[in-house]
Amino acid sequence: MKAQHKILRSALVSGILACVMAVSAYAAESGVISADVVNARKGPGTNYDRVEQLAKGKAVSVLGEENGWYKIKWNNSTGYVAKDYVALSNAAASVPATSSSTAAPSANATVTGGSTINVRSGAGTGYARIALLGTGKRVAILDKSGDWYHISFDGKTGYISASYLIPDGSSAPAAPAPAPDTSVGNATVKGGSSINVRSGPGTGYGRVATVGTGKRVTVLAEEGGWFKIEFDGKSGYILGTYVTPDAGVLDKLVSEETAVPASTAEASQVEAGGAGEAPEGEGSRSGIITGGTVNVRSGPGTDYERVSKVTTGKKVTILGEENGWFKVSMGEVVGYVRNDFIYEGDSLPASSVGAQVVALAQQYLGTRYVYGGSSPSGFDCSGFAMYLYKQFGYSLPHTASGQFANCGVKVSRDSLMPGDLVFFTSPGNGGRINHVGIYMGGGDVIHARYSIGRVHINNLSESYYAKNYVGAVRIA
Repeated sequence: MKAQHKILRSALVSGILACVMAVSAYAAESGVISADVVNARKGPGTNYDRVEQLAKGKAVSVLGEENGWYKIKWNNSTGYVAKDYVALSNAAASVPATSSSTAAPSANATVTGGSTINVRSGAGTGYARIALLGTGKRVAILDKSGDWYHISFDGKTGYISASYLIPDGSSAPAAPAPAPDTSVGNATVKGGSSINVRSGPGTGYGRVATVGTGKRVTVLAEEGGWFKIEFDGKSGYILGTYVTPDAGVLDKLVSEETAVPASTAEASQVEAGGAGEAPEGEGSRSGIITGGTVNVRSGPGTDYERVSKVTTGKKVTILGEENGWFKVSMGEVVGYVRNDFIYEGDSLPASSVGAQVVALAQQYLGTRYVYGGSSPSGFDCSGFAMYLYKQFGYSLPHTASGQFANCGVKVSRDSLMPGDLVFFTSPGNGGRINHVGIYMGGGDVIHARYSIGRVHINNLSESYYAKNYVGAVRIA
């Protein structure tokens, strides 16, 4: 009996030691997120709640492994990520083998080369942009990885190209500065095998190339519903409905307004005799936000602090204009918005409402499906259409069949325009309408899908939607 106890105790101790050794091994491991956007969850499975979304290139520490998931730590948070989405340090190529720490920790340096130099989450242009710095900014050098410095500034850390940094004691960058990295992120093409890329933001411009579904491109800017992109050494414009930007790209795009130098703004005030503003009710006028999600700032330029965000369809009172920016009020919030993001008037022209609805709808891609939902916290199909049109002053019933029977005017399939509502039945339903989506153009439909549990884009040419299409109405 004593022998058996001794064997059992020995096995138990061995098992504990094995577990401790395994945890210790993982505790010393590090890695980076290898997919574009990854959900970190509370437990090792997709049935656990999401803790946070992590972007490609995010550095993490691996604490353990369970059922094909890594337990990871980043910043001050912990969670679980599927193993396939983490590149461990011994397999990751985020730091070249030839890199070395040639800069002394905490050496100081000065940024040079422009007013919008990118600071990234890793040592390369493939990593996400986390901040912008301008010439003259003082930073602390923590390390050097190849041609990139790891720096600290304003309580943050990140990486900046060595070409844009002058370490103390140096009179110039080590090498000629390349053209500034002006990209705001990446995106994926969707919608077909030969989507046109044009020389300007409109169908009237010449075609410079075609791209197909799945093509990865770099987003440079957005203009009037078109994305300026770069790929394969080329650049051009592609209609926004054919692009799915990576997480966070749209937020960065709305921050790309052209800054107004303070001296110019002051000059315009003097020139106008200080009459650029009007008290609310005296010369004020109505306006409506267009162009997606737009920043409201404390002054007339991007160098001013952001005080709020507003989305397409929001009604504002225009108090005055200053060097291309409207001063507006929205309840208790007063701030400045670029004038090309505001339509002056009480309501948008009917011809533009549909396009604005589509622009607003795309901001909710991925929003979860909730039965009976009609708010950004969750939508069902008719609730999604109802919410979108409510932002523009239209009242729709909360049923797909009711929207088809009682709203707008019927339009034929070959006359569809962006913003039209398109309706579907389902197999075995006797032709009764039980689903609605918003037509985007190019055959695409954005809708809240029960079957996948989120707002998604499909095309009318897909078999299911082609067979079960019933009709369409135009609301505006």
